[in-house]
Amino acid sequence: MNFQECLNNYIIQIRCNGKELARNSKISETVISRYRKGERAPSADSEYLKKLSDGIIKTAAEKGIRDFKADKVLQTLRESLEDNRDEPVFNSQKLDILLRELDINISRIAAFCIMIRPTCQR
Repeated sequence: MNFQECLNNYIIQIRCNGKELARNSKISETVISRYRKGERAPSADSEYLKKLSDGIIKTAAEKGIRDFKADKVLQTLRESLEDNRDEPVFNSQKLDILLRELDINISRIAAFCIMIRPTCQR
């Protein structure tokens, strides 16, 4: 199970939404949403992963679910990140840096793509 599936599975099990988890983990709703969509994932040793784990435990406790253990949740999330290693990752921040350093903008890339498109693909 990859990270996205693992996180969404926890959310289903504790019957919460992204807003509740964001509040209890002290991570923005936007970041939680990106994690849930698979657009982002924290690194295995990051503070974000620890906060997320703590947020899952806190939310579960608020709902009266006491079956979750903090160390097990953190371990499961870390293991799910290992399953993500083979998946391609798109990092828009790195792309922005690259485009800025090369002094290229999206319009120039689009113009270049149109220019090199073979005429047989019309």
